[in-house]
Amino acid sequence: VFTLTTTNVSAGTEYSYVISGINSADLSSGSLTGLAEVDADGKATVTVGLKNDTTTEGAETMVMTVAGETASVSVTDSSTTAAAATVAAATYSLAAGATSYDEGSPASFTLTTANVDSGSVVAYTISGLSSADISGGDLVGTTTVGVDGIGVISVTSLADTLTEGAETLTVTAAGATASTTVNDTSLTPAIVGATYSLTTSPDAHTGNSGDDTFNATDVGGSATWTTGDAVDGVSGTDTFTITSASAITVPISTSVLNIDSGVITGSSTVVVDASGWTGLTALTSTAVAGTTLTAASTTAVTAGDTLAAGAVTVDGGSTVSITNTGVTTGTITVGATTAPAGAITVSSTTTGAVTHGAIATTGGTTVSITQADTNALNTTSVAGAVTVTGN
Repeated sequence: VFTLTTTNVSAGTEYSYVISGINSADLSSGSLTGLAEVDADGKATVTVGLKNDTTTEGAETMVMTVAGETASVSVTDSSTTAAAATVAAATYSLAAGATSYDEGSPASFTLTTANVDSGSVVAYTISGLSSADISGGDLVGTTTVGVDGIGVISVTSLADTLTEGAETLTVTAAGATASTTVNDTSLTPAIVGATYSLTTSPDAHTGNSGDDTFNATDVGGSATWTTGDAVDGVSGTDTFTITSASAITVPISTSVLNIDSGVITGSSTVVVDASGWTGLTALTSTAVAGTTLTAASTTAVTAGDTLAAGAVTVDGGSTVSITNTGVTTGTITVGATTAPAGAITVSSTTTGAVTHGAIATTGGTTVSITQADTNALNTTSVAGAVTVTGN
């Protein structure tokens, strides 16, 4: 209550007043201005009602100004804001059930919470795997917190029969993260190589990425490695076999590509230049009465012949190994045109009391030559001339 005392002021005179130091929300009237009327005693009384606002503001000073006069009063903050209840912070931790899981098995994660209401739904995300790796294809999901404060997350990776290697599965929920390894136990099936048979007509066979076999075997007494034939192993470890009762020579306009191993079996002579066969690492030939082979420096050549009076000639090759039996006067020549890049090994066994045919080698990192005989008792076999020429 504020009282304005006047002198020589007529009763009924009104003066405007202004309240400061507090705001209108603190007043019951909601207004910081008003009128004060002078009574017959020359006094004007202003009553200001204060709100009990239960707001903690601290002590305030209310100032009344009227007719140029000012008075103030302290307002005690007796209706404070109720103390806020202390709320414990929610916490989350996440753990994988195991360090690794096989593809196709559910991976379990446990979300352990504190100060989280039972029934609360917590979202999670999956990383490290693609949607194509996950059963259901979803990389997001939710788990519900139980009365024990625990939520369980299960993620099943697909046994997709793809060779991918081990992958890391990571789950993140409410800022907590845990990871486990997904073992690549469902591998891409190995591609099975195919077997192709050549015919007496022109053939063109292209293999797959497996270990293919191409067979050129006589049909009805006729050779099947013929003019225009083309074989391509593509990849894998591929084999080209040629088997014939007739003399074996390279047909016109043939191609042999991406073949790792060539196997030639003839019942007569063999004359084959395989130096243009791509990918060839091994060439094996078995013949009767004579052999002539040419190979690239990356091809290991193995030749066997029961040549009698015939001849064996090998040019090129990474290594050359020749085993001849039934020799009479047959000769062996290695590297006359193109020297082998590696070792040369020659073994020649004669039949009967004969003079062994000449053996001549050129090149090779090492050279080993063995001559033997199978002549009858009390007969004489004479070793042939041996000539070794270095590079």
